Amino acid sequence: MRFDSTEYWQANTWDRYVEVARVPQAIKDEFLRQEELTVSGILPLCNTESDLRVMDLACGAGRIAESVLQAASLKGRVFMTLVDLNPKTIVLAKQNLKDYHNVSFETTDVYDIGNVFSGGFDAVICLDLLHHISDVNSLLAQIKKVLKPNGLFIGNVLAAETYAEWDRLKYGRIKSWRRRLLCSLAQTIYRPSPGAVKKVIRRLGVARLAPFAREHLVASLEAYFESVEIVTSYYYWFCARTAQ
Repeated sequence: MRFDSTEYWQANTWDRYVEVARVPQAIKDEFLRQEELTVSGILPLCNTESDLRVMDLACGAGRIAESVLQAASLKGRVFMTLVDLNPKTIVLAKQNLKDYHNVSFETTDVYDIGNVFSGGFDAVICLDLLHHISDVNSLLAQIKKVLKPNGLFIGNVLAAETYAEWDRLKYGRIKSWRRRLLCSLAQTIYRPSPGAVKKVIRRLGVARLAPFAREHLVASLEAYFESVEIVTSYYYWFCARTAQ
């Protein structure tokens, strides 16, 4: 990704509750699969003897956090911290999770979480963010900074090898072609464009997504984490740990 579409995400919320309800069945099944993998990754960390601290980074409307809280309710006490760049997104997440205890919220840039939080998280969940990020190394360094030793990092990223098919399934052939054309064009003209044009491109969000090749993902994760495990579909869902 050549640049972050910060202005776009400050004005727009990706609502997983809404997306799951309106997308074609094949896409819905994949969203639910990612959700199930994430919850199944967190549950083994839960126990009744100690509290579990989990960060949901780029939390969106809060669906993943709610899934974790529901599943973990009989396993032990979980403290969820939801983090997002967009204040309106945080307001929506608060509404969706208003019936849950042990939940806190923070509006901050993902590149700054290591400065905002003192660390001590047992797990960080980061779904559907990496393919929107221009500086993956900085983000991974921040995530590592907030995790405890042997802390668990769970995330996903769209797979470059199957992205064109995924996009056609989700949006239809014509809209998918237009989306990918605009993305390619915007990324091509971004660097030589004047500042005002760059700001418009970021605000429109026409080039806000760049899927990962598997080798890129593995190399990025192994620079910061250990015990990397990957499940392949239209996404690469993964989990990894910090050193003990």
